[in-house]
Amino acid sequence: SNPDLLEHCARVLARETRAPRVDLNCGCPANVVTGKGAGSSLLRDPNDVYACVSAIRRGCEGTGCVPTLKLRSGYDDDSLLRENLLAAQEGGAAFVTLHPRTRRQGYSGRANWKDIAIAVETLDVPVIGNGDVTSPERARALLFETGCAGIMVGRGAVQDPLVFRRIKAELRAGDWSEGGGGAASSSSSFGLTPAEEASEVVRFLRAFAAEVFADDLLISPRKRRRKLKGGAAAEEQFKLGKLKQIVKYLFAGNASLSPHLSRVLSCDSIDNGITAREMLDVVCDLVATSWDTPTDVLVDAFSMRTSYEGGRLLV
Repeated sequence: SNPDLLEHCARVLARETRAPRVDLNCGCPANVVTGKGAGSSLLRDPNDVYACVSAIRRGCEGTGCVPTLKLRSGYDDDSLLRENLLAAQEGGAAFVTLHPRTRRQGYSGRANWKDIAIAVETLDVPVIGNGDVTSPERARALLFETGCAGIMVGRGAVQDPLVFRRIKAELRAGDWSEGGGGAASSSSSFGLTPAEEASEVVRFLRAFAAEVFADDLLISPRKRRRKLKGGAAAEEQFKLGKLKQIVKYLFAGNASLSPHLSRVLSCDSIDNGITAREMLDVVCDLVATSWDTPTDVLVDAFSMRTSYEGGRLLV
């Protein structure tokens, strides 16, 4: 939220790392972020949005790198939506991505896609729609209902790691009439058998674990994750917790795997004497034997562990 610092960071990213774009995050609802004047707290004043996007634009000048912005419909409500959208465009955003929930909503309820349509109508730059895209059918519906230029997928990609392939098949072969569905409307019609799908999901899980379980996890070019207090036991709990986060999404939207969800989530490396890698093997075996085409279920793990009081997000 400091324009001078944002300009400097954008210049480093654009010139030293040759990033194609620098995206300003005005969407995060977490109190640890908004409490510092960052994330969705910027949406309380369109002048702040303009100042921050302009600073990034200045940092990117002459490099080919462009500023972009992801935002929510608002902080506590959507009363400043149009003003924030126009501030981002006037500040120089090449495109904007809208998650049509307010910061107060977290990830609860359904995303209000009408706000994306408002953004498309308001702006001259492209609008990327985000929110509740958990299936190829939902992706097609979002494009049809809002006229947005593209789609961003968030939680849906964890519920179904193959959702991008399904969406690609849907958009290539689907019926673009209202409510239509073409040859690709079946979620499994993109060329893989159920067994091959399961194998790909297992590969996704093991790739995730290879990164998160690494003892010397690199979290930035100059910084590694600090060792947790509590030694090996705490490290094991950390790894198991990260695995549970993925499983919560992956299993809840899958009819064949959801009965096993409580078993995985109730495991504790201290109480049950199981390591994160052993639990990973259990999870992969379950996926290999029980994977089914995911259903359109929205998992709100964030709001499960958070609440709001007096406009403040409590964790």
